[in-house]
Amino acid sequence: MNLSKLLAPNVIALIGASKDRNKIGNSILRNILNAKYRGRIIPINPKERSVEGKKTYASVLDVAGSIDLAVIAVPAAIVPNVLRDCGTKRIPFVVIISAGFAEAGPNGKRLDFRIRSIAQKFHIRILGPNCLGIINTSHRLNASFASGYPLAGNVSFISQSGAMLVSLVDWSLRQGIGLGTLVSLGNAAGIKDYEVLDALARDTSTDAIGMYIEEVSEPRKLLLSLQKWSKIKPIIILKAGASQAGIEAITSHTGSLAGSHEVVSAAFRQAGAIQVTDLEELFNVLALYASPARNSSSDIVVVTNAGGPGIVAADEIAKTDLKLAVIPERLQKRLRFILNRRGEIHNPIDLVGDANFEIFKKTIDALLREPSFGNILVMVTPQTVTPIENLARYIGRVNKKSGKHILSCFIGGKRVEAAHQILSSCGTSNFTFPYDAIHTLALSKKFFAPRERFTTEISPGNHETGGAFLSYETVQRYISRRGLPFMKGVVLKKASEINKIRTYPIAMKALSKRTLHKARNNAIRLNVVSRESAEMAYAELSSLFSGSGFEGILAQPMVSGGREFFVGVKRDPQFGLVTLFGIGGTLTEELHDIVLRIGLISQNHVRTMLAELRNQHLLDGCDLRFITKLLLAINAMAARDAKLLELDCNPVLVFREGGTIIDVRIKYATK
Repeated sequence: MNLSKLLAPNVIALIGASKDRNKIGNSILRNILNAKYRGRIIPINPKERSVEGKKTYASVLDVAGSIDLAVIAVPAAIVPNVLRDCGTKRIPFVVIISAGFAEAGPNGKRLDFRIRSIAQKFHIRILGPNCLGIINTSHRLNASFASGYPLAGNVSFISQSGAMLVSLVDWSLRQGIGLGTLVSLGNAAGIKDYEVLDALARDTSTDAIGMYIEEVSEPRKLLLSLQKWSKIKPIIILKAGASQAGIEAITSHTGSLAGSHEVVSAAFRQAGAIQVTDLEELFNVLALYASPARNSSSDIVVVTNAGGPGIVAADEIAKTDLKLAVIPERLQKRLRFILNRRGEIHNPIDLVGDANFEIFKKTIDALLREPSFGNILVMVTPQTVTPIENLARYIGRVNKKSGKHILSCFIGGKRVEAAHQILSSCGTSNFTFPYDAIHTLALSKKFFAPRERFTTEISPGNHETGGAFLSYETVQRYISRRGLPFMKGVVLKKASEINKIRTYPIAMKALSKRTLHKARNNAIRLNVVSRESAEMAYAELSSLFSGSGFEGILAQPMVSGGREFFVGVKRDPQFGLVTLFGIGGTLTEELHDIVLRIGLISQNHVRTMLAELRNQHLLDGCDLRFITKLLLAINAMAARDAKLLELDCNPVLVFREGGTIIDVRIKYATK
C-alpha cells in the first residue's frame, strides 16, 4: 500500500490540540509549527477557538476539503469516537499517539478491539496506538512529541519503541548526523513494520534504514521484505529480547539452542539484514551510513602517531572480514619522501610521536589519492606536539568530499574532548578506542557480502506446542528406515538381557527423559569390556535413573577417534523449519558454537554454515562432504514430515572419511 499520505501528508488534522503546554497535544502542534511544515495543519479542539495562533475546529467533520492524515492525542476512551469521525470524513491515515490500549490490561484490550473494528469498517490505516509519531525531515514534518528535531539526512529509522526514537534524535544532534524519516510503530494495531520498510526502501531520499524490533508479528512478510530490499539499501536491525526457551531447555538441545531470539536473529541475517547487538553498535553503524562515502572495499589503512595502538588495531582487524591494505610501491615512495626516512611506511603507518600537522595532512592526502583501498583509520594519541584540534578540523573537512570511509580514533580523555566535539559537529564518525571503529566498519561492509536466499517460501511450522519424545527404539527405527548413518544399539530392559551383547567393548547409557546431558548427569559408562563389568554398569545406572521416564539401558559398540558435532532441526511457530549445526558432545552448551538456517537449505547454505563456526580448527581433518550430506538429508527429511517437531543428533561423530550418529532424540506431534 502507498504510504505517501502518511509519511508526507499535505493536510494534517491534530485532534487534541491544546493550549496547555504541559499536554502532548500542544507539544505536537508546536513541533509541527517549529519544523516549518510546508502543508496545512488543522487543530481540532471543541473547547477552543484557536491554539498557538491557529484556528481550531470542533471536529474533523467541520473542516472543508480533504485531510490526508489525522494525528490523535486525546484520552484513550475518546479515541473510538474521534476515529469514527475520521472514517466518516474519509481520512485514509491516522496516527494514534494516545496510550491505554492493548498494553493496559483488559479494558485497554477492549478499546484496542474497538478501534481495529472501526478502522476496518472505514478502511482507515492506523499507525500506533501508543506511539511517538512521525518525523520526516525532507518534508519538514515533526508530527511527534519528541523534544528535538534532527538535521536533515539520508538515514531513516523504524522503531517499536518511541523512547528509542527520542534517544536517536538526541544522539544525532550531538553527533551532527542527519536523519530522514523516523516512524514509531507503537502497538502496531494497523500498519506493520514491513509496510513502513517497503515505503522507506522506495524513498529516494533514504540511503540506509535502521530498525529497532521487540516483537515480530508477521515474520514471513517481514523476511520477504528484508530479502527484497537488503540487496538495494543497508538495513540495520537491533532485535531486543533474550531467548525464552523455558521448559524446552530441560528436554532438548534444539529447544535451548534455537530459542525464539536465536531463530529471529538467524532469520534476519539470512534475509540480508545487518544485525547489531546493542544500541552503541546500532547508532555507530547508522552514523557511518550517514556519511557521503559508500564503497565496497574491505581494505583498510591505519595511520597513527604511536606504534602500540597500531599493533592493537592490526590485531582487531585480523578478527574481522576487513584486511590491512598492501601499500603499493608508488605510495611507499611518496610516504618515504613525506616522512623523510622516519616512521614506518608499511601498514599500519606509524608517523611516530613527534608528527606535526603537516606530516599528518600530507600522509592522509596521499592516502586519499590512492585508489587501491577504500578505508582509512586515523588513530591519534595526545602527545606533546600532537596537533589534536587542527587535525580533527582537517579530517572533518576531507571526510565530506572523500569517496573513502575515514574513521578517526582520538585515544584519551580530557585532551581529546575538543577533537571529538569538532568531529561530531562535522558529522564524522569518531571513536575513542580502535575496537569500536574497526568493528563498526566491519559491520557496515556486510551490506556488500554475498547473499544467501531462502530456498522455500517462509511459512509457519506445526503450531503444536506439546508433542512427545519418541522412545529410543522408535527413534532407532525412524532413523534407520530413512537411511541415515546411525550407530545402532541394544536396549536392555532387565539385567538378564545383558546376554544379548555379543561383542565388547561397549558404551552403556541410561535412557531417561531426565537425562538430556548423559555425561553431565553421570548417565553413561564407557569402555565396558566384559559381561561382569556390564552387569555392574547396568546395576549402577538402573538404580540411579529407574522410575518415571526410564526406558532401560542402551548398549552400543565403542567408537574411538573423530570429532563430535551437533545436528538438529526444529519447527519454530513463527518461522517454520530451522536447521542447526555446531560443536557437539559435552561442549555443546559450554561453547554454544551453533549456526542456524531457516527453511530448506542447499549446499551453499551448508558451506556458509560451516564457515560461520567460531571454532574452525575443530573442522580440520573432518569429512566435510559427510557433514554436508547429513545436514541436507536431515533438513529434507524434516521438510517432508510436518509432524517432526524436534530432532537432536548429538553427538555426531565425524572422521576423516565418513561418520555416524551416536545419539538421537525426536519430539513428534501427537495429533
